[in-house]
Amino acid sequence: MGELSIIFSSHARRQLEERKLDVKLVRLTVLHPNKLIFYENKYYAYKKFGKLYLKAVFGKVAENMVIIITQHFVRKLP
Repeated sequence: MGELSIIFSSHARRQLEERKLDVKLVRLTVLHPNKLIFYENKYYAYKKFGKLYLKAVFGKVAENMVIIITQHFVRKLP
């Protein structure tokens, strides 16, 4: 099994800049989530950083490739 490729949609890239989010945090969230939910063909990954959880929504493009649709911090897990 090869390394997972993570690509960002144009919306997600814009959010990274606007919200000053670090790509490394998004990668950690996708690769090692505290919670992962699959709903309506999308994955919702949550990882705790300090008091907040980073939520990353992504879709699977290929066996070893996902595309980040959006990401932002939330206070609680669903």
